[in-house]
Parts: sequence; structure tokens; C-alpha cells
Amino acid sequence: MKKIGLTLLASLVATMAFGASLHYNTSGIQFTKTLKLGVRDREVYYLQRVLNSNPATTITKTGQGSLGNESDYFGGQTQKSVIKFQEIYA
Repeated sequence: MKKIGLTLLASLVATMAFGASLHYNTSGIQFTKTLKLGVRDREVYYLQRVLNSNPATTITKTGQGSLGNESDYFGGQTQKSVIKFQEIYA
């Protein structure tokens, strides 16, 4: 991903972590809903795929939420990965 893409994505994830809605389209993925702890939504699946695409922000190595096993649930591990993403790309 280009640096500008990471900057925009970091803004997206930072906004989602605080529960705000944001419209952003990258590679055909459009986040349009509020995503936060406890939410179950298809957009969480795509967020997890984005997070798992970077070894530094991988949600978990095995089981639900891991690469190839992304889910629609925004749980504690997803929240930790979002925070890690924010720390790296802030």
C-alpha cells in the first residue's frame, strides 16, 4: 500500500475506533457504519482483513479473527489491533 493510502486508512481506523461513521473506499471496500467494540457487522470482516494484511497489526495467529478466519465480530482482539494500527501509523 502506498504511504498516502496508509495515512488515509489510519485516519479511517482511528475514526472507527471512536465510534464515528466514515465513508471511504479503498480497493472496493467501503466502510459506512460505526464500528466499535461489541458490534457484529460484515464491515468488521473487511476491517479485520485490512488489519491482518500487516504482520504488525495481525489480530491473532490462530482461530477466529486470524488471517483467513476473519469474522464479523468487533471484539477485544480487533480493538487491540486497531489501537496498534493507530500507534504505528498515527
